[in-house]
Amino acid sequence: MSGKIELRRHDFNPGGGRTERFFSAESKPGAFPDFEGEFSALRQEYESALAECGATPGEELLLRFHLSDAANQGPALRRFLGGRPASIVDQPPAAGTRVSLEAWIVEGTPLRCRVAYSPRPVGDDSYSQMYELFGKLADDAAAKRGSLDRNVLRTWIYCRDVDNNYPGVVRGRNRRFDEHGMRERYIASTGIGGGTDVPGQLVAMDALLCDGAAPEQTALRALRNLSPTALYGVRFERGMRIGWRDRDWFLISGTASIDCKGEVLHVGDVVKQSRRVVENISALLAEGGAGLADVRAATVYLRDPAELAAVRSVFDPVFRTIPCVYLRAPVCRPAWLVECECIAAKSAANPDAPEL
Repeated sequence: MSGKIELRRHDFNPGGGRTERFFSAESKPGAFPDFEGEFSALRQEYESALAECGATPGEELLLRFHLSDAANQGPALRRFLGGRPASIVDQPPAAGTRVSLEAWIVEGTPLRCRVAYSPRPVGDDSYSQMYELFGKLADDAAAKRGSLDRNVLRTWIYCRDVDNNYPGVVRGRNRRFDEHGMRERYIASTGIGGGTDVPGQLVAMDALLCDGAAPEQTALRALRNLSPTALYGVRFERGMRIGWRDRDWFLISGTASIDCKGEVLHVGDVVKQSRRVVENISALLAEGGAGLADVRAATVYLRDPAELAAVRSVFDPVFRTIPCVYLRAPVCRPAWLVECECIAAKSAANPDAPEL
């Protein structure tokens, strides 16, 4: 950590295979007078961290920037990127700064996985935009001789004005899943309030795909803690175990304070909701043979940034040293005050699975 930037890095290696590196970076509140200075310092800190581990900008499997005012800050960020693939999300850092960074690097090439960043849909409502984006994602998978149900490992869906537009997202996704026969097993996903640097775009979606032979995939549902998502008409998996030859990934979807009947627990109490979120994530990981100690990176979403200190009092002890960002982003039900997603990984022996 420099004086003005907090950067976290966490490395994972199962023992002889590819090393995975996870990063988060954000400035300290009030450290910079404008976006240009803040972003420049964050960029320098991140690129120095890459150099320390022998990586270079552009090698990321995932690179995401969360901005406080994407419509105005996005063009400057895109000029810096110069065509380099990245996700730009209108989700203010909860601490009141202007930009947060998340990155995931897997060493070595060729890499079987990739992230497809959201194209710009042309529909005029959330339903048509979501339906179109999943259609393009299915086409992308098919172009590599894959399919939506086997080769898309995870999605991140960002919905502007989520309180009003999320029902359209649900209907658009459900329709596309019906067309692909996806009625029993779905895709790990986060659906959260957020936008892009294009003001008229209501829905954006990033996706983690694998090309070629698909890895082992097991849905994580923890039904003693959480209800099936289909119980309330939504189709995504709470989490997925992704089995590669030498490691397992655990892609935990956006997880809120929910019970096994699909009801919101601890309405109005953000601390108790945060504790339930941790319990639910722990249950999902345990179902796949992992635990909280295997979490490599996390993202926490708050409806009200005034609750940041209370939320951090629960999550900081759990994610003390790993990359973690806290963002202002309303969850898809107003009564949910906080949500968390994470990536976990551990060594495994899956001799019949493909190599990463």
